[in-house]
Amino acid sequence: MSDIARTACPTSAKSAKWATERKNLSLKDVAAAGGWQDTDTLLKCYQQPDNETLLAVMSEERKLHEVASGG
Repeated sequence: MSDIARTACPTSAKSAKWATERKNLSLKDVAAAGGWQDTDTLLKCYQQPDNETLLAVMSEERKLHEVASGG
């Protein structure tokens, strides 16, 4: 987390860990279960990048299919 975000977000390590472990779940549901009133705070202050998720993102092989143009 950047120094700016750290000052703007008084995050507890326990809450950040809890939120990060739930990145694969619905954002609105995680916010509601964690007591956050909006998802912006959850995303900005609590959910952090982690090696497992970064590896999954980089390993994803899905590609967009080109749409054939009509003519």
